[in-house]
Order: sequence, then structure tokens, then C-alpha cells
Amino acid sequence: MSYESRLLEMRRKLVKKKKVESVEKSKPVAIPAPPYEQNWLRAGLQKVENEHGIVYLKEKRYALDAMHGNRTFRSLFQALEQWEHVEEDHPLKSGAQERLVFFDTETTGLAGAGAYIFLHGLFEREEEHLVLRQYVLPSPDHEAAFLYASRFYERGVTLVTYNGKSFDVPMVESRWTLHRQQLPPLQKQKQIDLLHAARRIWKDEQTSFSLVQMEETILNFFREDDIPGHLAPIIYEDAVRSGEPQALMDILRHNEWDLLSLVTFYGEAVETVLRQKETSSTVEVNVAKWLNDLKLFGQSRQQFEQIVDTYGAETPTAHYYLGKLLKKEGRPLEAFVFFEQSTHVRNRIGIEATIQCAMIAEHHKKEYVLALRYTTKAYEQLMSDETEITQRFRENTAQQLHARKARLMKKIKRQQSEKSDG
Repeated sequence: MSYESRLLEMRRKLVKKKKVESVEKSKPVAIPAPPYEQNWLRAGLQKVENEHGIVYLKEKRYALDAMHGNRTFRSLFQALEQWEHVEEDHPLKSGAQERLVFFDTETTGLAGAGAYIFLHGLFEREEEHLVLRQYVLPSPDHEAAFLYASRFYERGVTLVTYNGKSFDVPMVESRWTLHRQQLPPLQKQKQIDLLHAARRIWKDEQTSFSLVQMEETILNFFREDDIPGHLAPIIYEDAVRSGEPQALMDILRHNEWDLLSLVTFYGEAVETVLRQKETSSTVEVNVAKWLNDLKLFGQSRQQFEQIVDTYGAETPTAHYYLGKLLKKEGRPLEAFVFFEQSTHVRNRIGIEATIQCAMIAEHHKKEYVLALRYTTKAYEQLMSDETEITQRFRENTAQQLHARKARLMKKIKRQQSEKSDG
């Protein structure tokens, strides 16, 4: 072998050796279990190991016919079957074949680089049971293993949360990014956020939209000896520092109640939207308005008509929205009747209903004196201290009413002049 050939052979061996050393150096170093592991295992947690480290699990099963508050878990899935008869989409709609995962977290803080998730609660149906899996982070060293255990790198999951769109899911995404070199890519999952639904359906009926408030007023479920949510980070950090899990188990119970309530509250919301149960006129109007905002105008008009027929003058808001839908359909004279029923309300809807009456009287009835009367009434409502509106709306609308009044005065004079000439 020539000198050059021997050099090339030595170089290949050297490169190969460096590659082997590089691979060996890149192997993750096994992170040891925490010294308090036996205490946590005795408390009822299971040890779960994956390629990224250790996480602790509490698992529990519930029969579908079990009660939580005033509902069974099965009632949700019975309600969801009704969506199959509804063609239109809706934020609460989920298909019969979708894999629903009820999801809630507990974190060490609400925001900031130092805040991280220490408890994942996952609740999903498996045949005739709902299975609760709660994963607990033993220490920040095992965060990659903790995130990996959630299996959010898989497709085909619909997450059901309470404020998850704004908090839980963004927190998962943030923490996942920190371990993106180790973990598989995080998949974008479909989400159903029940906080948004609660605010749409029960607006003006609730003083608070916390999950605990909704449990008590809607589900008739009352927690006993629950820990305040703001104490959870302190309790967790103490459990890690001391190794004593007793108080930590109270956090898991708190998280478990959150997840149980998500299931039954989802069923309550679906039945309410599909009008499968008796509710108040306020809730019915809210549901119909939600459909209107989703541009499901046919369904919305049908519901507003039923509300007006059932409650009559008690629902001026329903009259107003029904008037808007009829006007949109090119039926302004029919809309006028419903707008007129809403003109007495001391809020923005009352003012806008009065303005709509003025517009229809001017452009469709050609009754300018009547249009001026409604314009004047709208201005008086606008300036009244009893009317609940924002200052910006007051100022902008006042300018529009001044312009309308000036235009109507000219039309009235011209109409009077034409009569006198005739």
C-alpha cells in the first residue's frame, strides 16, 4: 500500500472514531428517581418511565352512569349524538368518532419563564368507562418525560378545556418548545373551550364564570374541603422539597373535580344549545344570538321567532334581533314591527332599534315626519343618564343623528313645498 493510501485509510478510521464518540456523548444521561419516590408510591401514585425520564401517575375509572352533580357522564354522549342531525357547524359540536380528551393542568405560576406545568389531568372515554389519568412532575429535570407522557404528539384528539385556549394549551406549547430537540413535534389539536360557551350561554345570569361558580349554579355540585387554586404551587413545591405527598393528593383531587365537571358541564351546554331542556328566556336569547354571530341565520331566526311567540313583550332583545334578520332578508316593513317593540329598552339595543325604525320610516315608508319622531326619540335616549352605553358610542351616534335630523328636515320642507305647489 502506498504512503498516500495509508494516509487516506488512517483518516477514514479517525473520522469514524470521532463519529462514534460524538454519538456516545449525545446519549441522554439517565436522570435518577427522586429520593422521596417511595413516599409518593405509598400514597397511591404509580411510577412511569419513558425514554426521557420519570413521571408519576394516578389512574382512576368511572362508570358512564356515575353521577356528578345533577347529571351522569353518559348524558353527555347521548347529547352529542343529537349533533348528527344538525348539518351546521358549531363551536360545541363534535363528531361521534372524535376522540374527546378532557384536559386540565396545574402550574407553578400563571406566566413567565419560571412558570411550568406540574400536573396534567387527562380524562377520556374507553368503552363503558371514563378513565382519569393524572401525571405528576417529580422535578424540572424530568419535564421532557412529563410532557411526553401526555401524548400530544399524536393526531386525532379533540381537547375539551375550561379556558384552555388562553392558558392550558399555550402553556403546553411554551414548555414543549423548550424540549423540542428531544420530543416529537407537538400536533395542533382541535379545541372546545367551555369557558367561552359559558359566557355566551349564561351571559347576564351569572356573577362569575369560574368553573366552581358554574358547578354550583348549573350542575348543583358543591366541593367539600377543596384547596384554593392559588395555593397549589406552594403545596406542590413543598411536596417536592419535603417528599411528603399528603397535601399533593389534595391538588390531584382538586384537578379531578375540575375534569369531572368538564364532562357534565359540556353535556349541559350541548343540551342547552340544542334546546333539549327548559331554560330561561335570557338563556334562550343568548343561544339564538350566538347562532346569529356564527352566521347561522336560518336557525337563529327560527329560535328568535319561537322566543317571541313564547315570551312576547318580555323579550325586547329577541324582537330586535328578529327585526334585524327580517330586514336582512329584504322584509323591512315586517322588521319595523319588531324593532318598534324594542325601542323602550334603556340600553344600546333600545337606541339602535329606534334608529332602525327611523331608517325604515324614511327609506321604505317615506314617512319623514315619523322618521323625524324616531330620530328625536333616539337622541333623547342617547343623552339620558339612565341609558347604559359607552361614551364613544354616545358621541359617534350623536353625530349620525344630527346629520339624519338635518336631512329629514330638508325632506319634510321639500315635501310640504310640493304639496302646497300641487
